[in-house]
Amino acid sequence: MGITGTTICEFTIMKNGNIKELHLKETSGYASLDEAARKPSNMPALSPNLPSPPE
Repeated sequence: MGITGTTICEFTIMKNGNIKELHLKETSGYASLDEAARKPSNMPALSPNLPSPPE
């Protein structure tokens, strides 16, 4: 079995579904997991044209 842990990230989802400004907020304690979390290609595809936040 591999290593497990929780990494907390903060990011912005653009209207076209792309990830922008991904920041690591809390480390898992494992550099390899933290590095994997920084790669948007590891995240599921996001739908473009997300609704705008309420004003």
